[in-house]
Amino acid sequence: AHAKCQAAHFGAAVQQLQRRARIMSEEEDDFPLSSIFTTNQLMMLFGFLLFFGTLTVIWKKDATLRFARKKVYAGEMRVVRVNGENPGIPDNTISSTKYTPLNFVFKALHICFLQNVNRYFLLIALLQLNAKLTPVNPASTWGPLFLVIFLKILKEAFDDLNLRRGDRVANNREYTVCRGPGTRLPVASSSLVVGDVVFLRKDMEVPADMVILKTSDELGGCYIQTTNLDGESDLKPRRALTETQDQSDEQVAAFKGVINCVHPNAAIYSFDANMVMSAGDAKKLSLSAEQILLQCTHLRNTEWVYGVVVYTGNESKFGCNKSPQPSKMPQVDVFKNRTAFPLIFATIMTLSIIWGAIGYGWMRNYGVTYAYLGYDLDGDKDDPLYVIVFPIRFVLLISLMIPISLEVNLEFNRTLYAKWIDWDMAMYDTETKTFAHARCSTLAEDLGQIEYVLTDKTGTLTENQMVFKKCSINNIIYGHSLDTADVWGDTNLKKQVEHGDETVIDYFRCLALCHGVMPATLPDGEVDPRTNGSVSYSSASPDEEALCRAAAYFGVRFVERTTAEMQVQIGDEPQRERWLLLNVLEFTSDRKRMSVIVKDARSGRIRIYIKGADDRVAERVRQGQDIARCKMHLDTFAESGLRTLLVAARDIDESEYSQWVASFEEANTIVGPGREERLE
Repeated sequence: AHAKCQAAHFGAAVQQLQRRARIMSEEEDDFPLSSIFTTNQLMMLFGFLLFFGTLTVIWKKDATLRFARKKVYAGEMRVVRVNGENPGIPDNTISSTKYTPLNFVFKALHICFLQNVNRYFLLIALLQLNAKLTPVNPASTWGPLFLVIFLKILKEAFDDLNLRRGDRVANNREYTVCRGPGTRLPVASSSLVVGDVVFLRKDMEVPADMVILKTSDELGGCYIQTTNLDGESDLKPRRALTETQDQSDEQVAAFKGVINCVHPNAAIYSFDANMVMSAGDAKKLSLSAEQILLQCTHLRNTEWVYGVVVYTGNESKFGCNKSPQPSKMPQVDVFKNRTAFPLIFATIMTLSIIWGAIGYGWMRNYGVTYAYLGYDLDGDKDDPLYVIVFPIRFVLLISLMIPISLEVNLEFNRTLYAKWIDWDMAMYDTETKTFAHARCSTLAEDLGQIEYVLTDKTGTLTENQMVFKKCSINNIIYGHSLDTADVWGDTNLKKQVEHGDETVIDYFRCLALCHGVMPATLPDGEVDPRTNGSVSYSSASPDEEALCRAAAYFGVRFVERTTAEMQVQIGDEPQRERWLLLNVLEFTSDRKRMSVIVKDARSGRIRIYIKGADDRVAERVRQGQDIARCKMHLDTFAESGLRTLLVAARDIDESEYSQWVASFEEANTIVGPGREERLE
């Protein structure tokens, strides 16, 4: 009796469980697509869509934050207290990486699935999880997909670690900071702050944007190489203000001036600022791009420099010009992602819909009559949404039209291409003793698709080796005849100089005065063959060196320069010409010309010399002067592939100069927008 009672209770429990299971099964059948997907499968699909949709909302295609706020600076300008406190300004820590430890996985996945091919394979892999749609083992797609994504993420991690390693080296580089008279401390680059006075030596890299206070040159000049900034290998001159250059090393180390400058910006060729020598001083000294050393440039041909930091870290001009690290994509992937994939995917979908409709109709009319196919056992076949099963099955069946093995092979091959470049002995540079290095393995295959290399006619092709070839003076062309191909063998030009032709001499005088060249006297007995003299020239511009050497070769030799005057030796005259240097208007990409205003120390005559682009100089020629023949000669030179420029000169009276210099000084002290227009 006891056993029968237990059996009755057990039977009742089983019936109750079966009833609950039947109710749950009926509830599951109530949601859409229940005849095809289970609840877990739909939740997985929805989870993937939500995850990647969230990533798309957070980041743009260039992996930058979609809703990032632009930094707003307080006040109209930055006030830098030298050797003082400047709160609210970040230190000099440099960061050029794309990822952080917190966002690496998410951002890398976002970048990987920007490619349509990876999205396609993810969709196929998710559909293969449903046994109703395909009997294929899902691991056949999930395995290669994980491998492709893993390789892409691994490459992103490797490239970003290299950037992080370079940042670490730059941030840990030591510099000497002056903390007062006689106090110099070694400080890591990342610890530099705005207002620090830094001592740099020759060939050191500039750690931050700094205003020059004093240099080893008596005139306050120095040179920097901006290869890391703009790709130019030629040297660019910079100079300190006379007021700070004349101070002793102890005074510079304890300097307490105030610099007013614009807020951080990306304009590497301009610097609008002024400086006062001490707090409360009413006299403002104008600062320009001539007085600033930019971050990542190198100090050249100068023993040492004192400078005060004004922009640090990613707020420097170099940092402001840095764009987010792009997710580089080779041309094959671009074509595959934008053209090939959409066409193939459209073909797959078209064929799947056609074949799916045919298959569904055949199943309803004929398939159910074949018992071995099992259609009569499928209780979901009568669901209206069951119609999408057959197209999906055909999508999975012909999905190999886009083989996932192609992605695996491409990733392996690209990595191998990059290593072949690194290992290529034919690309070893004996001068620098370095191998070629592929910084990005993604783009190695693009090198094989280059058809044309475009470059300008100077600089890259000439290696900045400039030579003075031809000239036109007073409507007479020299160095362009059947007897000679350049001015060096033109006897007529030499005769004009020997006979004292004032126009020809004034032409070469312009070349000898309008420049930023520094002369250096050679040791006794040495002669520079390029000038036939004992003076050699060094300049940031190879053009100016070539013009100075040409003038010296023809008897107008630039021999000495100070901050106040320039001296020129004309032929064999016993006395040098002394020209007081009043103003220098440097060459810029906007002005396209350089001008100097000088005063003859002997006669008191004020004269302006100008050289620059032919269109800018020609439009400033006085009315009534015929330069048609000169323009014809310019066209002749240009047709020969030569760089051309015009030189000109004019006398200025005292009253005109006084009026001009007053307006120039007023415009030069402006800080902010409008300064360049006023100076022009």
